[in-house]
Order: sequence, then structure tokens, then C-alpha cells
Amino acid sequence: MSPKSPRHPKEMTNEVTCSVSPIRTARGTVLSVKSLANLLEVNWINGHKSKFHYIWLRDNCPCRKCRDPLSRQRLFDTADIPISIVPSGVRLDDVGQLELRWSSDDHRSVFEVNWLRSHCYSNSERIKRKHRPVLWNGDFDPASVEMTYEEIVSGDGGVLRWLEMIRDYGFAIVSRVSAESKNIEQLANLVGNIQETNFGRWFDIVSKPEPKHLAYSAVELKPHTDDAYSYWPPGVEFFHCLATARAGGQTILVDGLNVAAHFRQTHMEEFRLLSKVGCHFEYQSEDTDLRAEGRIICLDEFGAVTGIRWNERLAGPFNLPERLMEPYYKAYQTFQLMLRSEEFAIKRRLDVGELLVFDNHRVLHGRTAFDSKGVPRHIRGCLLTRDSFHSRLRSLHQQVRNEAYWTVLPVGSPP
Repeated sequence: MSPKSPRHPKEMTNEVTCSVSPIRTARGTVLSVKSLANLLEVNWINGHKSKFHYIWLRDNCPCRKCRDPLSRQRLFDTADIPISIVPSGVRLDDVGQLELRWSSDDHRSVFEVNWLRSHCYSNSERIKRKHRPVLWNGDFDPASVEMTYEEIVSGDGGVLRWLEMIRDYGFAIVSRVSAESKNIEQLANLVGNIQETNFGRWFDIVSKPEPKHLAYSAVELKPHTDDAYSYWPPGVEFFHCLATARAGGQTILVDGLNVAAHFRQTHMEEFRLLSKVGCHFEYQSEDTDLRAEGRIICLDEFGAVTGIRWNERLAGPFNLPERLMEPYYKAYQTFQLMLRSEEFAIKRRLDVGELLVFDNHRVLHGRTAFDSKGVPRHIRGCLLTRDSFHSRLRSLHQQVRNEAYWTVLPVGSPP
């Protein structure tokens, strides 16, 4: 790419409009294209206007000279593109392709109009592309997000339906899963690579005498997210029930996004504090010392909640300015009580052969106390990254050309 500078945008004073017969595409109908001083304006039949800056268009040229055909990685340096670049010509053909010619390096870029609409970066389109989770409370019936093992492993269609449940509701229950480890691993591998942590590749939650972690006791565990003390907590968790307790041991599930929405409506100042100031979490054992600080309520640039990081049992000493200590405790306690409210909690006993899969950045899980005598309650678990879950979901959407492929999925609870 030549560093030669083109005309300055101010020299391009006249609008150039490419008016054509309406072009119908999968994502809308194009009425016209206007070449303005520093950007291209695409007008759609529904009244929406997409604006694409010329430097953005040149930077995203899809041709073989600019992108490696296999990896789709750039073959040039963005720094070589003049900020003030303008096209020497713009043409919209009748099959939904937009052609721009660049005088600065005698180059030609051709874009599919569908692709441009899918990447429109107006605020309205960016918000529209964001995933909208289905919020739920204690009245939600988990039966609506249940599938059998056979339904899932029968083909990609079953896998996609399963992953979309987890995406939309934050959890799903799989029935008829035998105790053979190969079946559990097969399900996990349908989502992504199993993440190894300080607890290993797999872990067994069974009550033990003198446990070094509350999970391995028989006491009640309040709703929480796992590994809040990690810079990036696990994204998706698998809990497979191998044995149930004689009494007690019900699983508790809480939609953290729904609780956060109510918290924002009723305690705005406290919500702001927990979404802006980080909380310290830590975990120590004989050979492990993990510590991380993260916001309890995580927001994106539009203020939407993307994830919850919460484990009151593993919260370390708050490291806050003096002026924030008491207000932060007030916000922390208020949110804590809301997370424990029966209004938001589902209680369901996992039976032998059932497997719970949940989004650890959204759904808080816990359990009621149980009787540890006789056959102990036994849950086998494994963890997957959020990246692998979302990658698999996008890949399946791309295979069937589902519009959900363009959905922007929530990042969760970053550091």
C-alpha cells in the first residue's frame, strides 16, 4: 500500500449519489449510496442510514491482496492508510455489490451490501445486534430448558438448540446422561475444550470429613459464581449428578442479570457503586494463592449488564478509599440480600443421570444443606472458557446461515 496522500477531504465538496433501482438483499433493500466528504452514506428502504468512513472501508477491504484467503488476516498495515483517504470512484451494481476505487494506491475494494449492513456501526444498529437474554425468576419452570442426551448428540441441530438455550436463559438441563466419563466428556467437547484449573481437568464434589473447601462439606451454599478470585472466571460449567443425598441437597439457581436489573431499578446509587468499584476475591490452599479484583456488576459501553462476579465466602478484605468503605458495604449487603431472595431462586433436585450446564458469568448456583450419611451426594464437574462456548455457537450459526451469527454476545465478567 503506497503512503502517498490523496486529496484532502475538504477538496471533495460535492455529494456524489449512486441512485439505482432498489436492490433487495437478505438484510434489507438499498435505495441509494451517497459519497460525502469523509464517508459513504448508504440509504435503506426502511429509512435507516448507514455511514461508513472511508478509512474504515479501506481498512476492511476483503480482496485477496488485503486479506489472506485462508486465515482472513490482514496483509497490510493499517498505519499505512492515510486518515484523509477518499475514493476516486464509487459504484453500486444491481446484484448488491459496492465498488470503491482508491487513487492513493490504485486499488479496488468490493463489498457485499449484506456484509456492510451487518457491520453498520451506528448506535442504533450496534445496540440492535447485542444479544437480549431472557430474564427469569423463581417462577420459571426449568422443564422448558431440558433436553435429553440423545437429542443433543444426534447432530449439529441438537447441539445448536442446546447452546441457544444456554445463551438465552443462562442454563440448560440434560437428562439420560450415563455415569460413564466418556459421555460427559463428549458433551463438554461438543461445546469447547475443557479448561484445566487448580482443581484439575475434572472435579468431584463429594462431602468429606474436615473439608478444605466448603463445596466438599454438607452445609448450605448460598448462590454464588465460581472462581471469582480468577482474572477470568470459567465461562461455562458442567455439573453431572452421579448420586443424590438421602435428604436435602437441592440445587439453587439465580439469574444474576435479572437480580441486577431489579437492583438498578430500586437502588440506583448502590448499583452504580458495585458496577464501578472492584471487589477483592481470594482463594488459598496448601499450594495455591489466587487473587483477583473485579466489579461485582459488569457493564458494557451502553450500560447493559454483561456479567456478575459474586462469592461472598471468598471475598477478601475490601481495599477501598475511606470515603467509600461504608457506602460500599451498604451496597454489597443490599445486593447480597436480593441475591438470596426466594423471589429470584429456582430450587430443583438434580437426579442421577441429569447434567446441569450453566453460564458462570450470569447464573449464580448454590445448594441446600444435605444429609451426608449413607450414599453421599456426588456431583462431577468440569469447566469451559466463555470463548470456546461462543466460538462454537457462532460456528454453528454460520453453518446454517443463521442471522444470529452477527449477534454480539456479552463478554461476561472481565477483570
